[in-house]
Amino acid sequence: MIRRGFQPALVAGWLLFGAASALGAAATGRYFYPNVSTDPPAAFKAGFPSDFEVGKLDARFKRRFGAYLVRIEEGSYALCDSCTWCGGSLNWDESRGLFVCS
Repeated sequence: MIRRGFQPALVAGWLLFGAASALGAAATGRYFYPNVSTDPPAAFKAGFPSDFEVGKLDARFKRRFGAYLVRIEEGSYALCDSCTWCGGSLNWDESRGLFVCS
């Protein structure tokens, strides 16, 4: 290679190296951000205890937060609506008094 052809080849090489490094840095930065987060929030405001009947399951937060609320005399419970066996959603069957996996 002659001297006049060396300098453009050196500049082109460094430009290609810089472009590859920038693409690699962008891909590494993109790796740290999730694509989609569809999880419902872990905490939400349900209201006052007087809004819920004692001993009755309340399903008004199922669609938005994925939770059932049950109030008892001593306090209240929050139940997650996902089935741990098959991963589906749980539905409350009032007539049988149990959760049914769908």
